[in-house]
Amino acid sequence: MRIFEAQHNLPWVIEGAAVAVSIVCFAPDADRCATSATLDGRAVRAIRSDLRDIDLPFDLRNLRRLEENRHIAFQGVKLAGRRADDDEALHEDEQGFVIDRATAERFLRSGGNPNRRPNCDVIRPYWSGDEALGRPRDRFVIDFGPAATEPQAQGYAAPYAHLERIVTGGAGRPSLVATSTGTARHEARDRRIGSVPCNGRSR
Repeated sequence: MRIFEAQHNLPWVIEGAAVAVSIVCFAPDADRCATSATLDGRAVRAIRSDLRDIDLPFDLRNLRRLEENRHIAFQGVKLAGRRADDDEALHEDEQGFVIDRATAERFLRSGGNPNRRPNCDVIRPYWSGDEALGRPRDRFVIDFGPAATEPQAQGYAAPYAHLERIVTGGAGRPSLVATSTGTARHEARDRRIGSVPCNGRSR
């Protein structure tokens, strides 16, 4: 495949988002479109995968990770599932793994799990950049953990049924891993989960 046209840095034109976007057009090498290349409106010999002129003297693709930065940063929480982290997902049918406080409290107070475990095992507060910037949205996430098997997830009846209905529409199984592993997830849980009763107990 060959990139034959690209705009590598365009402003986002819709109000409310301070982001830039890139536009990339590519085709098989044998396609007639691939016989020439245009980058940011000017003809170039070829376009690299980092959307730069192939004849530039420096190549961002060859940059190495700084050893000094190893182990001081991580990706943090990353959600999966249909519309799992959509700010416009105001209705339960659109929320997926992310749930509001009312839904979380309903799950935390429900019992009768086949595994006889409380649902607070898998209901965790969800913090993102909004919370860090002082705009809390009081959200929670269903998280079975990175190593849960299907039978283990089904042991938490109400949360699993919610995901089976919302995320897959009853047509299949939800992805079991809602968040990535990481210290931040557990620290957030320790700070806030104690305020929500779990099957009549505080956690």
